[in-house]
Amino acid sequence: MSPLWTARAAAAATGGRIGGAWHADGVSIDTRQLAPGDLFVALPGRFTDGHAFLDAAFAGGAAAALVRPQDRDDDRYLVVDDPLEALQALGGTARRRTKAKIVAVTGSVGKTGTKELLRAALTPLGDVHASAASHNNAIGVPLSLARMPAASAAAVFELGMNHAGEIRSLVDLVRPDVAMVTRIAPAHLEQFGSLGRIAEAKAEIFAGLKPGGTAVLPINTPGAAVLRRAAADSGAARIVTFGTGDDADARLLQVNPTDTGLTFRWSFAGNVNCWRLRLSGAHWALNAVAAGCVAELLGVAPPVAGARMEVVEPLAGRGRRHAVHLADGDAWVIDDSYNANPASMCAALVALRNMPATGRRLAVLGEMKELGRASAELHAGLAAALEGVDRVWCVGPEMAALHRELPDATAGDLLADAAAAAERAASELRPGDILLVKGSRSNALETVVARVTGSKAR
Repeated sequence: MSPLWTARAAAAATGGRIGGAWHADGVSIDTRQLAPGDLFVALPGRFTDGHAFLDAAFAGGAAAALVRPQDRDDDRYLVVDDPLEALQALGGTARRRTKAKIVAVTGSVGKTGTKELLRAALTPLGDVHASAASHNNAIGVPLSLARMPAASAAAVFELGMNHAGEIRSLVDLVRPDVAMVTRIAPAHLEQFGSLGRIAEAKAEIFAGLKPGGTAVLPINTPGAAVLRRAAADSGAARIVTFGTGDDADARLLQVNPTDTGLTFRWSFAGNVNCWRLRLSGAHWALNAVAAGCVAELLGVAPPVAGARMEVVEPLAGRGRRHAVHLADGDAWVIDDSYNANPASMCAALVALRNMPATGRRLAVLGEMKELGRASAELHAGLAAALEGVDRVWCVGPEMAALHRELPDATAGDLLADAAAAAERAASELRPGDILLVKGSRSNALETVVARVTGSKAR
């Protein structure tokens, strides 16, 4: 198999200087995740500088390092003026040298999950490359591109943002054949001020479409008209909509919860498909509809794509189920602790309500950050989604707005932090219970999951 990068190719891509021959099979920016044979990119940061970890990188088996000019020479160095600009150049070169079909995904919710469904659905085309974890920003996107083998048949990239113009700069690197928006919801509302402005920022993804490209967008979402107009203005050769309404091109028809996930029916291009997922919640079915129509547009037959998606498991912190073995029987923990906004919180609560349970439905809910002036109203508004949930423990001061709205029979304590929530949940869990754990990253609710399940926090 050809190396991902040779010294000569990396130098040509970045304009950097090399001292000797080497080849790299991967690219890393973190020595804790570096694999032997990687090119280590020494990025400067706010709190630390990758150049301080060069010895650790080589001790871990790095083949070479992309660095600023150093006091000492090393044949394994690729020397550049700006490592971040050089990483972007590597990503741009990786994009230009491949013939892979490229899909870019953004949205307020569902980006990472939809990316994983697409990764699975497109495997019949050949080797599929995809962004790792949530590598969706100004560092993560070029890093993901730089890791893409030239011979990939398809690739899926996740694009995130927290300010206007960010997605435009990222999609110009990715230049997708298909650009998708999953949904518009009040995430980053503090920065943008309105759902309309969020939609405008997400719609930047269509500006980077390759000529002849396809825009895929939700029809049942705030800002749908903004998305459609941006897709049309981009010159997209085709615009495909998905949703639950009669006017959606790809339409979700029916969802049925099961003990292990869900089954659902959906239609596209005159055909009705019946699929199964190991994922819980109607929002996952809609993500799968979007992924399914993209797969079909790129040449994967629906029965084949559906079979590949059926084996997708939830990622850690994004709805993964854990069995907890108690003295008198088992309970379940739903680890959705990675992040939260009003839309994803409501979707998770609806999924919890619909899960078959022999015991109680419980929830540890953390704060939803970056909501600005609407924070109290949006936190309090979660109360409507809690019907059918037996007990709720709220974590953090911003959750006081919800705690005040809860009936006495449902309201657990308002807890200061994840440590207190972990002890309370562990002491309260009984056989047959299902416990949902969800909140923003800053609440660190993965510690609740770790305490209750006896595992290590991520």
